[in-house]
Amino acid sequence: MDLGKLNNMYQFSAASFMRLFEKALCGPKEDEPSDLKTKGYQKRLQHIVYQYVSRSVFKADRLSFALHLVNKMHSQQIPEDEWNVFTGQAVSDVKIESSKVNENLPSWIDEERAFDVFVLKSGLPNLYTELMLEDKASWSSFARSGECENNFPVQLARKLTPFQQVLVIQALRPDRLYSALVQFALQTLGLHDLSPPALSLKQLLPETLSMEPVLLVISPGADPSEELRALAQLTVGDQHYFEVAMGQGQKTVALDHLCAAARQGDWLCLKNLHLMTCTRKEDIHSTRLAKFYEFSDADIRAGSEILQELFQKDSSSVKWDFVHGLYENAIYGGRVDNIYDIRVLSTYLKEFFSTSVIVEGKTPLGPGISIPATSNYQAHINAIQQLSDTDKPAYFGLPANVQRSWQRITSREVINKLKALMRSTEKFKKFNREEWQALLTPLLNLWKKLNQ
Repeated sequence: MDLGKLNNMYQFSAASFMRLFEKALCGPKEDEPSDLKTKGYQKRLQHIVYQYVSRSVFKADRLSFALHLVNKMHSQQIPEDEWNVFTGQAVSDVKIESSKVNENLPSWIDEERAFDVFVLKSGLPNLYTELMLEDKASWSSFARSGECENNFPVQLARKLTPFQQVLVIQALRPDRLYSALVQFALQTLGLHDLSPPALSLKQLLPETLSMEPVLLVISPGADPSEELRALAQLTVGDQHYFEVAMGQGQKTVALDHLCAAARQGDWLCLKNLHLMTCTRKEDIHSTRLAKFYEFSDADIRAGSEILQELFQKDSSSVKWDFVHGLYENAIYGGRVDNIYDIRVLSTYLKEFFSTSVIVEGKTPLGPGISIPATSNYQAHINAIQQLSDTDKPAYFGLPANVQRSWQRITSREVINKLKALMRSTEKFKKFNREEWQALLTPLLNLWKKLNQ
């Protein structure tokens, strides 16, 4: 597993993958031909590995991991020359002449796409010929569509492979490339969502081993201590659960508790391990506010507890002004120091937190999203499961084109991460002129083009 090249925290042992392999073999045994049974085991192993790894990586890295898994597990669906065009490696094999970049570019394609179309044409000439981009009428719907990944010309939709469609979108509509990559990854891996199902510590307990410590990496403001204590109380009892807050002078105390726990089968929770090593901070930037705020699960928990208390009294007479004021001035607004962001927060509170939206369900929460007007737990779970992993701009009253720049930037970052995963660690231990030339040629060619 090469994910350590993306983040040093992404370390997975061979022993853990052996257990996943054994788990895949323990699936239901059916009387099937050996080839079908092998494919079934492979599909089950792929699903188990993705769920195991995806819950351990940041959300921003899940798509990169999914595409990396597709490239390794389904290489027959992605020819090497197509993958090289996608990752930009094919540029090194393309002789760039500025006079030919814009040559024969169909009139309906923006000039800023000329270079990418030229790379597609040079790297995959057969695919380019099959596209018939000169037929403006056939491509008009694709060019105007807000979801072009689902609006390919009818005659081509049946001919092109899913990955070839991704390449076309990369060249012609990079403002929809991220969505196309998500759709391709989900379709190829047979998934419904890139995000793994929500898990509790109780669900993870059967996967733990007494010989391996469990490391909980949390975001600022989150604290699983209460959940961990409750689980320990149910599993081993309060008398067998101990906590040690790490810091100066606590090393000996922690080791004594660890030795005792190993002998007696106790649970030991070592807190604040970051104080024992160098601290690394992960910034998660908001895409809708003017600056970054460290909102966390603790804020969500505090807000939900307030709503729960109010609804337990009388759901028909909730004082929404009180809720708006508390959220705006304390729970969330207390950290906001920008007048523009305060206005955005206030607008969202008034729009989403009202009787017609939450209690009656008459007003949709967003386009196609309504809160069930019932107290049935499963009905709300079903509504949540139908939500997309990616928030649409329309959910927040934003124009449909607001994500174009975001999709371009994010998809470019995904491709850069895939390039990082492709690099061999051994190659860079000593200097090799040919290998460095192959890696730098795409950049040098692009630099030469820009300066002509």
